[in-house]
Amino acid sequence: MKRIEFYSGMKADESPRRISTEEGEIFVKRVIEQGRTVDKTGEMGMFFVFEDTEERIFKLISKGGVWQIFLWS
Repeated sequence: MKRIEFYSGMKADESPRRISTEEGEIFVKRVIEQGRTVDKTGEMGMFFVFEDTEERIFKLISKGGVWQIFLWS
């Protein structure tokens, strides 16, 4: 898991274009899926599943105003 320090190009209901993490930048090639989440406590968030320019698959999740990113492949 990598914590997001900064994200750019993101507006409400739009996908990210460039994501900066503690380990460097990730450039989004295409968004595969996006949607909203609700956890057990009823807190709402957003998620994006996307492919980067190096053809890796990531999941980007917001929860409580904090963005987290996970490498899927």
